[in-house]
Amino acid sequence: MILLYFFYGLAFEGLGLAAYLQLRREGDFPLKKELPWLAAFGFIGGAAGWVDMFLASGSLNQVSNILDLLRVAAHLLTGLLILRFGWGMVNNLDPLPAWSIFIPVILIVPFAFIITYASTTFITPSPIEIPIEIWTRYLLYLPGSLLAGIGFVRQWHAQRKQGMYDVSNLMLGAGLAFLFEAVVMGLIVPAAPYGPASYYNYDRVIQNAFIGESLEASKAYGLTAWLDYQSVLNTTGLPIEIWRIFSVVVVTFFFAK
Repeated sequence: MILLYFFYGLAFEGLGLAAYLQLRREGDFPLKKELPWLAAFGFIGGAAGWVDMFLASGSLNQVSNILDLLRVAAHLLTGLLILRFGWGMVNNLDPLPAWSIFIPVILIVPFAFIITYASTTFITPSPIEIPIEIWTRYLLYLPGSLLAGIGFVRQWHAQRKQGMYDVSNLMLGAGLAFLFEAVVMGLIVPAAPYGPASYYNYDRVIQNAFIGESLEASKAYGLTAWLDYQSVLNTTGLPIEIWRIFSVVVVTFFFAK
C-alpha cells in the first residue's frame, strides 16, 4: 500500500509537470489560461498522495495529527482546483449558449438538498475526515472532472469544425479521460454509516456510528452496487487506487503529446 500511494502521488506530480510545461510553451492558445489551475491540481494532489503514504507507513506517528490536517486541507484544495479548472474549460474557452443562464436556477433545488444532507453527515459521530473526503469527492471532484470532460469534448467539436483533426483527437482523448476520472475519483468514496456513501463504498464493512460496532453488510444496495470497492476489486483484480492512477496517467498522456 505504501508503494501504491507513492506512485499515486507520482502520477499526480507528473500531471502537474505536464501542465506546467505546456504553460511555458511559446505562443498563445485558448487552453493556456486554464493550465495554471490544472498544474496546481496535479502538484497538490501529488502532495496529498504522499501524505497518505507517510500516514500508511506509520513512520511519522509523532506528527500524525499534523499529517491528518494536511491531508484534509490538500484534498479540499485539490477539489477546489479541479472544479475551477473544469468551470474554466466549459465557460472561458468558448462562451456557453444563451439558454445556459437557466442552469443555476434548475440546479438550486437539488444543490440545496445535497448541501443540507451533507451538513447532517458532519454531526454523525464518526471521524471528521470521512465526511470531509466523501463530500469533497461528491461536490468538488465529481462536478469538476465532469465539467473538464465536457469542456474538452466541446473543444474536440470546435477543432474538428476547423479541420484540425490531430488536435481534436487529443481533445477528445483528454475529455474521455476526465469523464472516467469523474467516476473513479468522484463517485467511489470511503465507507460511511450513511447514504449514499454506504451504498457504494470501499468495502462492505459499515460502521454503526451510534453504538460503535462494525456490521458486515450481507447484500448489495440499490442500482449503484457495482461501484462498491469490493465489486471493483473482484471484477478487475485491482484496487481503486490503481484505477485512479490510471486515469491521471491517461490525462497526463494527452497533455504531454
